[in-house]
Amino acid sequence: MIKTIIRNLLRPFGLQLTRLPSHPVRNGWLTFGPFKIHTDNRELIRSYRNHPLTNSVIARVVAALAKQDPALAMIDVGANCGDSTVIAKTSHDLPVFCVEPDEHLFHQLEENLRQFKNVTPVRRYLGENTAAERFAVVKTGWNNTLVTDTGGASTDIPFQTLDDSVRDWPQREQTRFLKCDTEGFDVRVLHGARDLLNHVQPVVLFEYNRESMAGCDESGLRVFDFLRSAGYGPVLFYDAYGRFLAAADLAQTELVKDFHDYAEGLCSSVLYYDVLAFAKKDAGVAREFIASERAFRLGFSSC
Repeated sequence: MIKTIIRNLLRPFGLQLTRLPSHPVRNGWLTFGPFKIHTDNRELIRSYRNHPLTNSVIARVVAALAKQDPALAMIDVGANCGDSTVIAKTSHDLPVFCVEPDEHLFHQLEENLRQFKNVTPVRRYLGENTAAERFAVVKTGWNNTLVTDTGGASTDIPFQTLDDSVRDWPQREQTRFLKCDTEGFDVRVLHGARDLLNHVQPVVLFEYNRESMAGCDESGLRVFDFLRSAGYGPVLFYDAYGRFLAAADLAQTELVKDFHDYAEGLCSSVLYYDVLAFAKKDAGVAREFIASERAFRLGFSSC
């Protein structure tokens, strides 16, 4: 009761009551089902410790898709230390194409994925076009982020589109799930996957973080029209801690814009969304998944 009162008092100020570990977190192991991976990312460790729903939707999506097609493959953009790939592997032993640009994180990714077969790690930056652009790189080594810089710290960064990156990947046509978490660059990465999204049409999970997008001069809202034009319809919105919020259809443009307008950094109780998008051809799968997510939400409480 007291905890609830404190949370309600803090919420208008964009603050949240969080239980921290009793000792500093410097490095550690993350356990997902039968698998363990190592990371020195303190924020990632704390996220999984304090918010048990973090990225858990990945396992549920993969399980649902594997029922339809056991030969499915996955693309993991912004793979970090490999946590999303490992979560997916707890549901199904699927091939995964992992992309991570950060040198330190990529080393951890390679080490953590040695326990699996059919995993392809690639180190590169993905963007809307295959070309070099100038950005400053911040949060290296733990949450690699690109920002538009006005202080002279920018450098020319070579980008490749996701379409070009996976063009020769043998499992490209079996890609049923694309996860993207690139700290504000997600919209550009998805626009660089035009061919994949239009013709293969995997289920897409991406982060929609207005604060991070603003840092690289990305408005964000255009991604919903883009996905709709690529044949996508049902979308699910999750809060920053992995809890299912609501479902909509991309044709409901005013409702989608309401979600966009609401999630404005610290002005909102939702810091950012994870958005799960289904192609219209998967409308039946989407309906079943939405129903199961509503049931899961009712049956799970971390309060």
